[in-house]
Amino acid sequence: MNLLAPIGYGSKNPNFLPLFFMYNFDFIRKKYTQIKCKIEDKKIKIDKFSMPMNMQFRYYARYSNQCELLEFANTDSLSFVEVDLDNNSYIDKNIEYIFEESNSLSKIIVHLEDGKIEINFSPCFDMNKDTKGIFKICPKKEMGYLEGIYEINRDQDKIYKKLVPQNGWNAVPNSFITKLILNKNSIFCKWCKNYEYIEEIDVSKRLVRAKWNNKCR
Repeated sequence: MNLLAPIGYGSKNPNFLPLFFMYNFDFIRKKYTQIKCKIEDKKIKIDKFSMPMNMQFRYYARYSNQCELLEFANTDSLSFVEVDLDNNSYIDKNIEYIFEESNSLSKIIVHLEDGKIEINFSPCFDMNKDTKGIFKICPKKEMGYLEGIYEINRDQDKIYKKLVPQNGWNAVPNSFITKLILNKNSIFCKWCKNYEYIEEIDVSKRLVRAKWNNKCR
């Protein structure tokens, strides 16, 4: 079973959209298990799963040895940088930016130890003109993808950007239980719909201001 964990659901002042992908996850078995959870010295009660899975009762706590975390659009690491493209691409550490033209960003690839995460824009993300389009965040195929809308407005030296993952996570259920819990109305698929990214760029002053809003908080 694969899951986008809703770790950002309760964030009051998020700095990024936390995308924590859990591959081949499972729910903790109750039998022969002792489990305790504390967050900032506060004891957290672990809920029990409402039905047996594979003839075993479980806790509603999940674990996996195969995880990926993407801090999408982290506002703590923003800066105004001019770069030179090499064959319509630019690489910064493990992140590759691919352009169709000098100002038209078509794809971002985050290279990981065991694969990659692609962020695709359609039409291309062009900050020199007013544009509306769709973005997709695509981890491994079996995980599905996140989809949302973006908008760019240019007013002389001011650029305004907005991204909203309003279509949520499109899961790929691979078992009976995941078909039950990963429907489009489940918290797992819709929690990220409440996030909204707003950014303002002042080209003349080389300043960037950005913030995330979590509308469910």
